Amino acid sequence: MIAAARRERRGAAHGTRARRIRARKVPPQPVPEDDEGHFVPPAPPPLPKLDSVAKGAWTALFGGPAYLVVATAAGWSVPGIAAFFAVAAFVTGFAILVLRMNEPGPGGPDDGDDGAVV
Repeated sequence: MIAAARRERRGAAHGTRARRIRARKVPPQPVPEDDEGHFVPPAPPPLPKLDSVAKGAWTALFGGPAYLVVATAAGWSVPGIAAFFAVAAFVTGFAILVLRMNEPGPGGPDDGDDGAVV
C-alpha cells in the first residue's frame, strides 16, 4: 500500500511529459538618438624617431642580458670575455639612456613656461 502511494505521488508530482526549458528573450537596449555628449579623442601624434645612438643604446640594454639568458637556457658555454661584453653592453646602454634624458628640447624645464595658470 505504501509503495503504491509513493508511485502515485511521484507520477503526479513529475507529470508524464518532460518539461521544456527555454531561454528568456531579452528586449534589445534602446539606441541613443543623439550623440552630442560622446567624446571622441583625437588621433595620437606619431611616435618620435630615434637616432642611431638611442637605437644602439636600447639594443645594448636588452641585447646583452638577452644573449646571456639565451645562452644559459640553451646550455651553451659562455666564455668569460663574452659574459664581460654582455654585462658591459647592458651597463653602457643604461648609462647612455640615462645621460641623454636631460637633453633640453622643446617643453623642457628651461623653456620659460611657468606651467598651468589657474
